[in-house]
Amino acid sequence: MYSDLAILTSLSLRMIFHLPLRQAEGFVASLVKLMGVGLTAPDHTTLCRRNRTAKVPALPRDHVGPIHLIVDSTGLQIFGDGEWHSRKHKNGKARRGWRKLHIGVDDEGFVVVAKPTGNTGDDASMIPDLRGQLDVPIKRFTGDGAYDKREVYRQVADAGTEDVMIAVPPRRRATGLAQGGRAPKAGGG
Repeated sequence: MYSDLAILTSLSLRMIFHLPLRQAEGFVASLVKLMGVGLTAPDHTTLCRRNRTAKVPALPRDHVGPIHLIVDSTGLQIFGDGEWHSRKHKNGKARRGWRKLHIGVDDEGFVVVAKPTGNTGDDASMIPDLRGQLDVPIKRFTGDGAYDKREVYRQVADAGTEDVMIAVPPRRRATGLAQGGRAPKAGGG
């Protein structure tokens, strides 16, 4: 029986060097032989089977102070038999599904918050869920124009430090608010 660490190490080497399972088995066996330790390498069937159940340890990433949070989302296309059927029969009747992954990273590139959702809804509506995953305040928030909404500014201000900086470009058709909190009339007056 091999430890999760042995399986993860073998599978990591497989991914780094783009090896099929049998070649990964041989590569790890040759490394073990070169190191001169009395171990055996996991065989390809064990690697395949344990690939599904091996526990990947989370990288500990503790922030001692406020962070710079950078957020965005991306679409994830779902391929299934519908997609295969559509390609095989060259018709557009099969539904192609997709999901969104909302992700937040710190200024060093570590993923600190993530939330998969359906394909409906906007990016700004996910800020409360992402904010709830943080255990430290936000000192700077960066996002694209999809986050240019009053609710986002309020949520970030609530989760941030006193002097939180928010860097979000205005949306394409954004207008400034006139005196009294009303949008200016069309035509500039």
